[in-house]
Amino acid sequence: MTTLHPHRAYNITKRAVNEIDPIGLLALGAPPDEYTPEIRDIAELVLNDRLTLDAVRGVFWHWFAMHVPRPIIRQIIELITRELS
Repeated sequence: MTTLHPHRAYNITKRAVNEIDPIGLLALGAPPDEYTPEIRDIAELVLNDRLTLDAVRGVFWHWFAMHVPRPIIRQIIELITRELS
């Protein structure tokens, strides 16, 4: 992966996570920064070229102690990789 500025990685990740709303919290009226810790962790995966399905699922397990379904994680990864290309 080419050099990617951390702010760009964060913003791309934020757009993807918030658009997908993997836990459904934003749809329930949670504040727009609800996923900030998860976004930070996933952006770090992006920066370190470690954006995998299992790694992203692990982030949500860490913060929410629940498994987000694989198809939802795939959607997040697809949105991120699409913006990076």
